[in-house]
Amino acid sequence: MDNAMKYQQILRSYLETITQDWTSNPGEEVQVVSDQEGRHFLVVYYGWSAQGHLHTVPIHLELRDGKVWIQENLTEIELDSELMALGIPKSDIVLGVIPPEYRKYSGFAAA
Repeated sequence: MDNAMKYQQILRSYLETITQDWTSNPGEEVQVVSDQEGRHFLVVYYGWSAQGHLHTVPIHLELRDGKVWIQENLTEIELDSELMALGIPKSDIVLGVIPPEYRKYSGFAAA
C-alpha cells in the first residue's frame, strides 16, 4: 500500500475517533467529511445553539504530493504530535497554518 492510501485511512479513522463525543448538545452536529478524490479531510461542526447558527471547520487536513498538510486546526489538539503517533513521519507533515517562508524553521516538511 502506498503512503497516500495509508495516510487516507489514517486520517479518516483518526478524525472519526476524535469526534465521536464532541457534542451532546441538541441541535448541534459534528461530521467528518472526506473527499477521497481531492484528498481533503474536514471536521464540520454545525447546527443551532442558544447563540444562533453554527457552522465552522475546526480541522482541515489535506493530502498533497505525498504529504499531510494541516490546513486548519481550531482545536487544542496537537495534531502534528497525534499524526506522528499514528505513524506519519515528521518529514511528511506540513504545517500549512504557518506562512510558507517560516515553515523551514518548524522542524516539519516545508512543502
